[in-house]
Amino acid sequence: MPTLFLIIGYSLILLIMSPVTNMIKTSVGLFVMAEEPQFDFDDIKLEDVKFTKATDKTELKSSEIKYPHPGELYGKIAVPDVGVDVPLFFGDTLEILRYGAGQYMSSKFPGEIGTTIVGDHNGNQFGKLNNAEIGMLVNLSTTYGEYQFRIISKDIKNKDDAMVTSLLFQKKEPLLLLYTCYPIDSIGRTDDRIFVQCEYVSGPLINENE
Repeated sequence: MPTLFLIIGYSLILLIMSPVTNMIKTSVGLFVMAEEPQFDFDDIKLEDVKFTKATDKTELKSSEIKYPHPGELYGKIAVPDVGVDVPLFFGDTLEILRYGAGQYMSSKFPGEIGTTIVGDHNGNQFGKLNNAEIGMLVNLSTTYGEYQFRIISKDIKNKDDAMVTSLLFQKKEPLLLLYTCYPIDSIGRTDDRIFVQCEYVSGPLINENE
């Protein structure tokens, strides 16, 4: 009889704890995924994105902006002088970079104070950044505003260079950092990158406190 009650007791405990256990497994899975998240790009078309036309507005309230979800196409980047014209996605997984340039999700959005970091494969449009020169303009269109930046430096550095970390955490001004693997004709991942740093020229700044 005691054995029977013991079995029943353990069964009740397992039944009660089952939802909690499953929740923990699901939560852990979010942080230790063996694969990158997958997105559905089959129906994505740049012409379907509604870009906001340039206006005289100098400020946008953060609360009024519809920020993109991970994997969402929300803009395009053009460097006319070297022929770069590429869709911009929020996120920079390998799958995203098959379709266009990707914003590092821990970086700032265009218009915010801080650095927007965007990468693309060297075999795609960003390979043309090898021909970019200081002073060239970069046009960045989004669903909430039109922006323009000016190239102020182009460097070849290790992907883990301290400059990248410094730019990621700076909170003084809106900057744009474009990058791609180097050498340009390399196949696969490399340790070096071309980093093109750009200063803000125009476009509505985002008030993150409103």
